[in-house]
Amino acid sequence: MIMKTYQRLFLYIKKHPFYLLSSLICALVFIISTVIMPLMTGKMVNTIKNIIFININDAYYNLLINQISFTIVLIALTLLFQFAFEYLVGIFVEKITKEIKDDLFTKMNNVSIDYIESHSHGDLLNRCVVDTENINNALISGFKQFYQGIIQVLSTLIIMFLINWILGLTVIILTPLNFFASYSVSKHSKKNINSQTKEQGILSSIVVEDFENINVIKSFNYQNEAFNKFQNENNKLYSVGQKAQFVSTLTNPTTRLINNMSYGIVGMIAGILCALSANDNYIILGASCTIGTILTFVQYSTQFAKPFNEISSCLNEIQTGISSMRRVNEVLNEENDIDTGLTVFNYEINSINFNNVFFSYTPGTNLIENFNLSIKSGKKLLLLVRQDAARLQ
Repeated sequence: MIMKTYQRLFLYIKKHPFYLLSSLICALVFIISTVIMPLMTGKMVNTIKNIIFININDAYYNLLINQISFTIVLIALTLLFQFAFEYLVGIFVEKITKEIKDDLFTKMNNVSIDYIESHSHGDLLNRCVVDTENINNALISGFKQFYQGIIQVLSTLIIMFLINWILGLTVIILTPLNFFASYSVSKHSKKNINSQTKEQGILSSIVVEDFENINVIKSFNYQNEAFNKFQNENNKLYSVGQKAQFVSTLTNPTTRLINNMSYGIVGMIAGILCALSANDNYIILGASCTIGTILTFVQYSTQFAKPFNEISSCLNEIQTGISSMRRVNEVLNEENDIDTGLTVFNYEINSINFNNVFFSYTPGTNLIENFNLSIKSGKKLLLLVRQDAARLQ
């Protein structure tokens, strides 16, 4: 059955609903606890301000103690459920990776010899080892950022609008700049990353084949030619890899620059609102602002931008994993070799004759030509054929 890359990946994910849901619940608890903490910090700052500048009494002191106690509980919940989240996601991803490796190895044993021989052994090895590890790294980064990102963005957004809709709207207006920056860099790096993955497979195939035929290479004094072939391909990989790494690493500093600009704009607008609130003009704007509000919003601006920064920082891993999953999926979509079983003959066979036999793995490139041989009953014959040797005639 032919499957698309994302369809097959989703099928692996769907096999483990317990880890999927439990890790989501843990993410909900620790992210919401994290999001509430800046709100409590702002409230504590306002309470301390009231104690110092307005009125020193037991009511404010009791309120401050309650706020501190609640913040400690939030910190404990964050630590506990974040640990559980990391643990569950780790098991979840390792199970998926193991199943992909198992299926890939099984498929390699079920496809036709024609498929194995018509593909570089080093490239096939690369798909079983390197590509599956790339998928593992991408799944870990992707799930962590996906879960945390969606919950953190939505919960932060709701609280920001409840506190001060003007500042919340300011943050939202500035957010698309991050999307634009990440998308632009991702679009340019995708091509280079796919080329890098392809070149890695070619280089691996050269290394594996040279190691397998090291005796032949030495016998024919082919060392320099083999090294030059390796060096040429390694230079190609270096060139493509350098471009892929350079372009992908532009995302994180670009988004951080935009975030720092956003903090400055939010702080400026918050300062204006704070000044208006002191003059009782905030009713016109419909949004009050205090010192605690400014502190809270600076933290929320950081939290709101954090998912975009984290996704951009691991964008290279995710794209590499997608490219690797595509290569693995190509193998898994191959048809299994048809096994017609054994044929039972009810009569005695004295000999097996080959007359003018032609054989090839690739159409148009014969490995055996005009092969003639007679094998008598009871005899054993070992026939070795090398593709890089002269054709057997």
